Formats: sequence, structure tokens, C-alpha cells
Amino acid sequence: MMTIDEFINRLDVANERFPYECEESLEKATKTMKKELKNATPDSGKEHKHKLNKSWKHDMEGHSGDTFKGVIWNTAPHFHLVERGHAKVAPSGRVFGHQPGTHFKDKTVAEKKPDIVQKMHTDLYEKLSDKF
Repeated sequence: MMTIDEFINRLDVANERFPYECEESLEKATKTMKKELKNATPDSGKEHKHKLNKSWKHDMEGHSGDTFKGVIWNTAPHFHLVERGHAKVAPSGRVFGHQPGTHFKDKTVAEKKPDIVQKMHTDLYEKLSDKF
């Protein structure tokens, strides 16, 4: 029986021979990352139509193992302002400061990606270990 490290080195072969299993694992990892992003999203404490944490969407793109990828995005119109920051503007139009961004998306992805990738590899290993 091979170790998980040997299996990770054989992922390209697995991707060619078992694309469905690879796509399943990637979709599961994408859903997990979306859930982590939703949990890390800051809350304004007010109820309104486009809450940041309720605006996360995901989809799978591509048609084969080489081009298949998971995409996650936020549909809230103010997401970029919270993530990257913005100028503070008075009603008169005068700029009086800068609100720094929280960069919660970047921080969450950097923090959670290694764990999610490891879970994806483990899941794929369990699915394919008997097929090699």
C-alpha cells in the first residue's frame, strides 16, 4: 500500500485516469472553502438586502481534468470596499480620509488553503487507493 505522499506525486496520472473522482474532490474542497469564507466574513450588525456573508457563490468551471477549477465569488455590491478599503467622502464630496480594507478573503484563503488541500488529497486518496 502506498503512502499519501507517493499518491500526491501521482495526482496527474489520477487526473487523467479518474477525472470524475478528481472533480468530486475539487468540488467538495470548493464548498469547504466557501463555508470558511462565509464564517470569516465581517458582519455590520445591520440587516439589509446584500449581506456579505450571505452573498458567497461558487461554481465549477472547465470540461476536463486539466481545465476544471472551482470558482468562488461574492455578489454583494460593497464587497470590494470592505475587502480592499475605500476613501471616506463627505456628503459635499470632500475626501477626508481612508478606510483601510480588512483583507479577510486573502487572510482566510492563505490560512485555510493548506488544510483544505490536504483534506482534498486525503479524500481523493481514499477514493482511488484501491484502484492503483
